[in-house]
Amino acid sequence: MTPQEAFAFSRPGFKAYSEGRIDDGEAVADSILMVLPHDANGLYLKGICRRAKSDFATAITHLEQANKAVPGQFGFGMAIAQCRADMEEYDTARSAYTALVAHFPNQVELLRNFAMMEKKCGNLEDADSLLDKLLKVSPGDLPALSTRAWIAENLRNWPDAITYSEQVLAKEPCEPLALSAHAAADLAAGQHSRARYRIEEYFAPSDNSAAQNMPVYQHLGMACEADGDFGAAFEAFEAGNAALREWLIEGRAFTDGLYSLPCVQRLRDIYESWGPQAIADDDTPGPVFLVGFPRSGTTLLESVIGAHSRVTTSDERPLLEPIITEAGDTGASLSRFIESLPQTGDELRAAYWQSAAACGAVDGKVFVDKLPLNMMWLGLIAHVFPKAKILLSVRDPRDCVFSSYKQRFGLNSAMIHMLSIGDTAAYYDAVMGAGDAARKACPTLDVIDVRYEDMIGDTEGQARRVIDALGLPWEDTVMNYRDALPNHISTPSAPQVERPIYLSSMGLWRNYAEPMSAVTSILAPWVERWGYEPD
Repeated sequence: MTPQEAFAFSRPGFKAYSEGRIDDGEAVADSILMVLPHDANGLYLKGICRRAKSDFATAITHLEQANKAVPGQFGFGMAIAQCRADMEEYDTARSAYTALVAHFPNQVELLRNFAMMEKKCGNLEDADSLLDKLLKVSPGDLPALSTRAWIAENLRNWPDAITYSEQVLAKEPCEPLALSAHAAADLAAGQHSRARYRIEEYFAPSDNSAAQNMPVYQHLGMACEADGDFGAAFEAFEAGNAALREWLIEGRAFTDGLYSLPCVQRLRDIYESWGPQAIADDDTPGPVFLVGFPRSGTTLLESVIGAHSRVTTSDERPLLEPIITEAGDTGASLSRFIESLPQTGDELRAAYWQSAAACGAVDGKVFVDKLPLNMMWLGLIAHVFPKAKILLSVRDPRDCVFSSYKQRFGLNSAMIHMLSIGDTAAYYDAVMGAGDAARKACPTLDVIDVRYEDMIGDTEGQARRVIDALGLPWEDTVMNYRDALPNHISTPSAPQVERPIYLSSMGLWRNYAEPMSAVTSILAPWVERWGYEPD
């Protein structure tokens, strides 16, 4: 077989690959490489087929050989960069993409793939800049415009959200990313009726995936809620969540993990089985862990205290995850981990602080590690960081649960439990139960409870109480926290935090009393535990 014959022979293989017949495509590649082991097309086809099967290391090997055989092909280099990104080697992938863009600045797919990686990494401004370059090469590219609309929505850049979404909607009135971005901008401007009209007029959910439909349904629900049409609002929230529930059941995604319901339930049982814990003394300063349940006011509390000149905050980075992974979530693994702390604790704490330094933790400042669901890991935190302070944000469980249910979160092993009222309430019960059991087993934990409703009603009084508990002097800048907010807050609460303090979110669950009645018995003990009035 000559190289020319191999090229012709490879065409059916690439066609099979493009049609999703990966085994057939790889069989063609293997036939070529058996005769011509250094054939660039055969190596490339083998590499992309291996990538399709998630065998990224083997894919890179073949792609690098293809690149060596025929240097300077942007497709070979782009596939290598994609594999690096698949392996979450983002710095390596970014360097590869950057070098490719320098040599091939007008390759649309290269710019698109690089932008999508930066979007996945949360580098929204960088992604937007790449899409801007793409649109200079390919004006009117609708996928690029709709992604820019999505980015503008998430950066709360409402003029750009309107600009890009309207360019898309002029040609594709049903495009879900653009519909979502335009509706979000309308809602931010108080134009909820306009947002509702546009969605109800043009939204075609059957044309899209559940993930694409979810934000549109959420904005429709918010618009109906602002109109006072709570029945229609609940129908919209439920429609979006139901579609995602069905998709997740089919894909069996996120069935377990460090913050999954089975894990929380195991931890609750473990803590409840513990007697009073003897916590080994340690002089290492501890962080401040800001915990609670999603939508309980943790982002507001983080923003307020984060405006203090001697406070730095994490913005929900999984800094505790290596320690959690090491400890495990069984009684036996936790016991072994705790018993080993006299030998391993210093190293674990040093690694934690090294990661925290990347978030701005420095000597002389209080570091606030905000990840609400670390509530379930309080028993572990007590042993690893005996000097830690815990800020526990508490909100009326009924408002907390309904707000979480209707919120659009990124999907993971925790947030999949927010897709039905019943699951959200069960998850709330498990998380708060685990945290409460840990507090009883570890009575030396320094926990400061902060009620969301008190933060809303007396922001300065509560801020002074928390700042004092952290051992810091008062600064008036704390009350100007909105001026100190970063351009991008990673949590879904960002739009609410950027607004002046408002009271309309308190008792909102009462407008949904009928669907909430299904979880009254689950939440009643927590309503009593946190001192809220029963209904």
